[in-house]
Amino acid sequence: MSNKSSFEQLMSHDRRLQVFNDTVPAGIMVLRVDDGSVVFTNRYFNDKLGHDGGEILGANWADFFADADDRQKLMVEFVEKKVVRGREIQLKRPDGEIIWSLVSMSEIPIEEESLLLFAFTDITPWKHTEAALISAKEKADLASRGKSEFLANMSHDLRTPLSAIIGFSDVMKGEVFGPLGDPKYLEYVNDINASGIHLLALINDILDLSKIEAGKSELHEENVDVSRILKSSLSLIKARAETGGVAIEIDAASDLPAIYADERKLKQILINLLSNAVKFTADGGTVFIRIWCHPEDGYVFQVADTGIGIALHDIPKALAPFSQIDSDINRKFEGTGLGLSLTKSLVELHGGSLNLQSEVDVGTTVTVRFPAERIITTPG
Repeated sequence: MSNKSSFEQLMSHDRRLQVFNDTVPAGIMVLRVDDGSVVFTNRYFNDKLGHDGGEILGANWADFFADADDRQKLMVEFVEKKVVRGREIQLKRPDGEIIWSLVSMSEIPIEEESLLLFAFTDITPWKHTEAALISAKEKADLASRGKSEFLANMSHDLRTPLSAIIGFSDVMKGEVFGPLGDPKYLEYVNDINASGIHLLALINDILDLSKIEAGKSELHEENVDVSRILKSSLSLIKARAETGGVAIEIDAASDLPAIYADERKLKQILINLLSNAVKFTADGGTVFIRIWCHPEDGYVFQVADTGIGIALHDIPKALAPFSQIDSDINRKFEGTGLGLSLTKSLVELHGGSLNLQSEVDVGTTVTVRFPAERIITTPG
């Protein structure tokens, strides 16, 4: 350049400005607005982009962009707003290496010159870390999906032998083909049968949740008689409640409308909630089930108990898969900790929501809401 700009003259005569621009931890480039020619760069800029300061002066700023679209977008934003703040772009070194940069731009009013200040910081290490984290998450998601799909596809292979064990032990329990002989044999068969039923229930929970996670769980929806489903669900937990000395109180109209849902999954939801309530309610306690529907509320199923309750900080754990809250009563029962998590997933599969409120030594209330559009207001 034959004639130095006012800015260049200012920089060359003020040693303090030279020291500042050579120590500031950001790349600085000053260019003319009219032709994009570079009139100044600091040491950080030169070091990061692999240039000697002298060879850059007079060059066009377009030479430093890895993508011409980035430069165009910066200029469009600058023309519109007169300033650019915190834009991610890619700059390039002479050897082709890409430098991810966080860029700001503003005008420098010096006498009659129209100059532009271009400043950047190198965020390449952050971008590499971000890419590594995204890659790790994608791999973890892929592994999780693979696990869920594997378990979902193993449904038949896992359930079939257990069903055979349960079926044959049922026959032996009933001594269909004659007495077993030693009474110990009958005791053992009862244990085999009970263990098989328990294990099948656990496997069913795991497989059901895996199917939902793998996106393979489908709803077979129809108009479901809520009163009938409630009666059927209560019959399955009645014996357990009586054995544990737990009373069950029902607050539901006799003429409840039907609900459009998957009947098997709705029954599973109710059984899970009722079983959990009975399981964690001590002798002399009560389980309440309330059912109502309203256009504003939707179809609501609420199960409350006077059981041991859950501490506020433990509620997220109670709703998480494979988690069990550490308590004396919890350790009395086996399980995968999938009950509430699976129930929540089944409810959400219907477009509904599950809310859990609880207090230690007071009890727990679980409220399940299905969308109002699932209420069948007319017969048929």
